[in-house]
Amino acid sequence: MGEIKSTLDLVMEKTRHLSLSEKEKQEQQRRELSKMARGLVSKVIDGKTTVDQLRMEIETQRATRSENIDPVFIRAICDALNLGGDNTLPVSLLTGIFGLDTQHVSALLTAYQEAAVTLSQNRAGEIKKNLEDQHAIGGSSVTPNLNRDALAKKEGSDLMQKYDQKLQAACDKLKPKSD
Repeated sequence: MGEIKSTLDLVMEKTRHLSLSEKEKQEQQRRELSKMARGLVSKVIDGKTTVDQLRMEIETQRATRSENIDPVFIRAICDALNLGGDNTLPVSLLTGIFGLDTQHVSALLTAYQEAAVTLSQNRAGEIKKNLEDQHAIGGSSVTPNLNRDALAKKEGSDLMQKYDQKLQAACDKLKPKSD
């Protein structure tokens, strides 16, 4: 009678002749490094680990890997930037750890916030004017709910998409500070 084999044994038998090419191994290592970098950056931003621990891990990875790991960590930090949020920590990581000139990135983040406020104020003004003109509803207590206004949502989404593309392009062009 034949022996009963586990699923793992069957898979190992079927794939024993397969191996990864050097390019595939490098790509797999790159994906693993990217996941690790995103995880570490996320922990720092969430306050679950310190900037010093991130710095030490980057130094460890620099010492143990032959390829330049900085672009992977820089991309992970750039991906953590939030157009509508507080980006003080990610920007300081880019500057403090990698010595990058982040003026353009900071300017884009500020420009987005200003544009979003202006857009919201303009749309709220339009809604108030329409309420007053069409329904005779007005006064200082009238506050439009922009979260329920389809046009405000679309304009806000379009603005965010536009600035997100600019931000990604700016991150791709980050260069070391020239002192």
